[in-house]
Amino acid sequence: MPLDMSKYTGSQYLKAADLDNEEHVVTISGAKVATMPDGKAKVVISTKEFRKGIVLNTTNINALAEIFGTSDANKIINKKVCLYTEPVTFGGKTVDGIRIKSLTATTEGQCEIDPENG
Repeated sequence: MPLDMSKYTGSQYLKAADLDNEEHVVTISGAKVATMPDGKAKVVISTKEFRKGIVLNTTNINALAEIFGTSDANKIINKKVCLYTEPVTFGGKTVDGIRIKSLTATTEGQCEIDPENG
């Protein structure tokens, strides 16, 4: 089994490597605005399942708004979503990024795409 060293960098935020290339059903437990090391303010959601927060990019903010019909972070608390990874372009390189999709059914922690919101 490969040893992904990037999992041990001590980041306070969830990274794609933390998901172990698997889908995870999570319950959103909070949302806040945090200042990133580059000085930019970003929305960070917390979940009941992970100790680390998830920094939301535009793609994931739009996904949550589409799934729940609102961009008000307070209205998505206690809602469940699916976290997964997919290749994205970041800084001119292809890397794995965290993505969010709606939940229709789960089997042993696996998520399925909702055909209406997925």
